[in-house]
Amino acid sequence: MGHRLLRRWEALSARTQAVVAFPIAFVLMLLLHLGPFNQPVGRAIGYAVFWGAIATAALVAASRAERARRLERERKRPGGTGRE
Repeated sequence: MGHRLLRRWEALSARTQAVVAFPIAFVLMLLLHLGPFNQPVGRAIGYAVFWGAIATAALVAASRAERARRLERERKRPGGTGRE
C-alpha cells in the first residue's frame, strides 16, 4: 500500500502537491509556535505562513528529486521498463 500511495503522490503535479501540503505544514507550524515556542497568536501565524511555505517547498522539491532518482534507477535496472 505504501508504494502505491507514494507513487500516486509523486504523480501529482508540483502545484497540486503544494496545495495539499501547505495547509498541513501551516497547521503544524502554527501549533509548534503556539505551544512549545509560546509565541503570541499574531506572530505565530506569521511564522507559520513563513515556515509552512518553506516546508512545503522542501517537500515538493524532495518529492520531485526522489521520483526522478527512482525512475532513473528503474531505467538502468536490467529488464526494467521505467514505466512505474
